[in-house]
Amino acid sequence: MEPLDVSIMVILGSENDFDKIGGRKGVEEKLEKMKETTPNFSASVSVISCHRNSLKLIDFCKNNKAKLWIAMAGKAAHLPGMIKAYLCAYKKSAHVVGVAISSENPDDYNAARLSITQIPDAPVDFMGFDEKGFDNALQFFKLMADKPVKEVKKKDPQINIIHV
Repeated sequence: MEPLDVSIMVILGSENDFDKIGGRKGVEEKLEKMKETTPNFSASVSVISCHRNSLKLIDFCKNNKAKLWIAMAGKAAHLPGMIKAYLCAYKKSAHVVGVAISSENPDDYNAARLSITQIPDAPVDFMGFDEKGFDNALQFFKLMADKPVKEVKKKDPQINIIHV
């Protein structure tokens, strides 16, 4: 696979996660719309499970660049934290945000949110659940497109706890 250098890297933990964020076509349409309204915008969407394909995920993080990584996963939602850890290991300064994918079990909501927000020393910003969380992550990118992340967070200190 050719290394990518894009504005946003979207990674889902499972093909099934597309159903919760508006479908594959809906995701492509949202990214196309971003391209129309955001200068120099580019994106890539991949499906890589951090549990079933951990070596692929390590290699993917090592070889690709993006300003913002949007990691979406369900149940325990380890994907955002694993991406953040691998990027840190390779000394990449990209920003990672997490979107939790809902399930039938209400306990999974808390587990997913906590897995995303409670990473020691390198927290991942929690954008919310499902399609609303994905929309929030895209909005976050628009806010940070021309500004450092710290400046965006200073403007909205609640950015990592978006109410859904």
